[in-house]
Amino acid sequence: MAYRDLEDGPEESGLKDASPAPAPVAVAAEAGANFPTTCYLLANYISHRKAGMALKECLRTLGVPLTEDPERADTVILHNEPWSYAGYYRAIPALKRKHVIAYAVWETDILPERYRFNLGLVDEVWTCSRYCRAALLPAGRKVSLIPHIVVPPEADEQALRRVRERISYDDVLFYFYTIVGGPNPRKNMPTALKAFAQAFPGGGEKVRFVVKSSSPIPPDLAAIPGIIAVSDHFADREIDALHHLCHCFVSPHRAEGWGLGIAEAMAAGNLVVATGFSGNMDFMHAENSLALAYRLEAIRQEEVWLQPHLLSPAMSWAYVDEQDLREALRHSFHARDQLAPLGRQASVDMRRFAPEQVAPLLKDCLLASR
Repeated sequence: MAYRDLEDGPEESGLKDASPAPAPVAVAAEAGANFPTTCYLLANYISHRKAGMALKECLRTLGVPLTEDPERADTVILHNEPWSYAGYYRAIPALKRKHVIAYAVWETDILPERYRFNLGLVDEVWTCSRYCRAALLPAGRKVSLIPHIVVPPEADEQALRRVRERISYDDVLFYFYTIVGGPNPRKNMPTALKAFAQAFPGGGEKVRFVVKSSSPIPPDLAAIPGIIAVSDHFADREIDALHHLCHCFVSPHRAEGWGLGIAEAMAAGNLVVATGFSGNMDFMHAENSLALAYRLEAIRQEEVWLQPHLLSPAMSWAYVDEQDLREALRHSFHARDQLAPLGRQASVDMRRFAPEQVAPLLKDCLLASR
């Protein structure tokens, strides 16, 4: 088995990134730094791949010697789901002689045994948030915090035109939006759409809710007045256009390792309504977003059944206060002018995750791994 055969994420990894590599980032090469030759192996699952490509480009601009061949590397970074690591070691026996770093996330309070075993194979772990660091520490490896790189979404005129046409964009409307992969109970997308239906019954007000998903949403949800369901493939430019055209990103998630959509929406200066729990709280606060109330509960059995190989009823995550969600949606629409400063502050706050801000952390962690 070739190592590239292992570069898929979980089952929802059918959503793949066909976009070009990111543009060079504004990071100065480190003269005289004795970096190890590094091989960065990336999953194809879009959120992992997008985050990993940005980190890999940051390494390149720091002057880290990169190779696509793990056999030639001193250090190998596995940016993939931990359950896949044993497969890498079987396919690439040379990993046993390398310094192997896992870039991993986990989104409940208890680490699955399958993850614990596979994380025990690597030498150290990097992760994106304090929430993930706490979840991964029980694996018994050093866990370093390297946040995802976030850059403001770019406005591409052709992509803006295509997305305007696809969602029948109307300048007089207010657009909520969310971006999800395949069916995933952790994202809690149905609750967002039902809350929208209750907050704006009959779709009579000048609001719409765009749902960008990798597969069609259930027909009963797609039929809610005001819902615009989009399951076509969007490249990064189209996702960026969505951030530019829409007004309020909604994420009543159970837990996020980081929250890529949330972070990009905030970098774009949009209002965000999201569960006030887990990885996104590394950058959300009362002055830049609307954090939803929630309660921590054991994961419900019907959600465990959807991912029984990873989830268990012994684990907990957040269940959003649905009344708070409905009120936040209405408030976001009716008080949009008063809430505009939150979006402006969000775009300022997200600059601390610019490439030049993350690069020193990346440099220090890589040099410490030698």
